[in-house]
Amino acid sequence: RARIDDRKFFLNDSDQYAQIGATASDGKIAFAPSKEGFFKITPDEEFKTKISSLFLIKLENDGSADIRISETFSGMAFAAMKKTLEELTPENLRRLYEEKASELSHSAVISGTPLKNFDAYPGKFEMSLKIPNFANFANNRIYFSLPERPRALASAQFSRENPFFLTEIMKTKN
Repeated sequence: RARIDDRKFFLNDSDQYAQIGATASDGKIAFAPSKEGFFKITPDEEFKTKISSLFLIKLENDGSADIRISETFSGMAFAAMKKTLEELTPENLRRLYEEKASELSHSAVISGTPLKNFDAYPGKFEMSLKIPNFANFANNRIYFSLPERPRALASAQFSRENPFFLTEIMKTKN
């Protein structure tokens, strides 16, 4: 672990696409023999790995929708997306956009040109979609599926802390 101008970072724990301060070992246990002993690796808040998504949905009377997706990438998510975007050919980049659109609906059509900016931190990605038959109107109610439900549930499954980590280490030493 090192510091520059009151910013801490961990050496040899990222790649050339990551910002200094991001770490692939966020939440893992480390050992500092000089003074701290065991400690939990925690990057500064701005370098924690996360993707923040914002969906603006404009629902039309015919059930179609105009959807604007804005995503902000930080930490190692920034590094992974920056690497992906820099290494893709123009055709594969077009396919990536189509895949992102089809995650919402197989009938989604991209409106305009998607915007991406990973030259600055955090990285930003925006795209607009037109989805016919996004919602149904029946019995004075509107029925539609919210975007991003599967990814939100998937991340809830994998993020947890294990308070017994040190106990397990002690058992293996005996």
